[in-house]
Amino acid sequence: MALESGTYIDSLNASNPASTDGLGQADDHLRLIKSTIKATFPNLTGAVTATETQLNNISSVPTALTDLGISDGSSGQFLTTDGSGSFSFASVSQGSGGIALTDLSVGSEGVATFNGGISYNNSTGVFTYSPPTAAGIGALTAHPSISGAASSSNNSGSTFIQDITLDGNGHVTGIGTATATGMSPITGQGGGFRDEGSGTSYDNSQTATVPSGATKIHVWGTLQNGGFGANLYVQVGSTTVIQQSSAGSTNQSNVAACSGGQTITCRLDGIGIISVWYVFYS
Repeated sequence: MALESGTYIDSLNASNPASTDGLGQADDHLRLIKSTIKATFPNLTGAVTATETQLNNISSVPTALTDLGISDGSSGQFLTTDGSGSFSFASVSQGSGGIALTDLSVGSEGVATFNGGISYNNSTGVFTYSPPTAAGIGALTAHPSISGAASSSNNSGSTFIQDITLDGNGHVTGIGTATATGMSPITGQGGGFRDEGSGTSYDNSQTATVPSGATKIHVWGTLQNGGFGANLYVQVGSTTVIQQSSAGSTNQSNVAACSGGQTITCRLDGIGIISVWYVFYS
């Protein structure tokens, strides 16, 4: 008995078995038929109900409407359906509600409105843009009142701003001041001497008085063109604040304690030119 071999249906030989073959290999033919059918349709797990026409139409992936059995329309038409599975092409026209791109335009800017917006005139096809107002976008038109804001600090003398407190938004909510405990100049209180002289006692009448409230005096003094043995002295009471010899003309500077009512004396021993300045501090 003739028996072919194969994996898929196309391997089957329609002439086998021959009419003269015995029944000894009949079961082999049946097994071959079943195995090639299952190998050819491995994913069929139910009944296939498509017709031969439908199956023939899916022989390739559709690339055009005509592959789906839909007749093509004309250029510029659109595809429409009747809702029952039938498709057809139709033309765009003014009567059917269609518009052309040239029917649309943007007009002049409109009046500002709270939130702004875009409006459309369906009679003219014109779009109008209206910008938002400052209030609409949340912009400030006036500085808001800030709870806990600090007041102004106008200081003078030895009082100064020491601390500035800010909130989370950077607003100044506190200003702390302090008073310097060191020297503070007394406004309008100070003076000086300038003169030339000779002898052992330079014009002791060149004196000044420490003003009330002063606790410190800052003195600058210079002796120029001093002769041999010349000395400049500046005293507050009995305390010598500056003493400069004729060795040069550099400035001498010193700070000393003082109290109101004390006498400031400037004295030159010898020959020279003196310049003395002083300032009082509280």
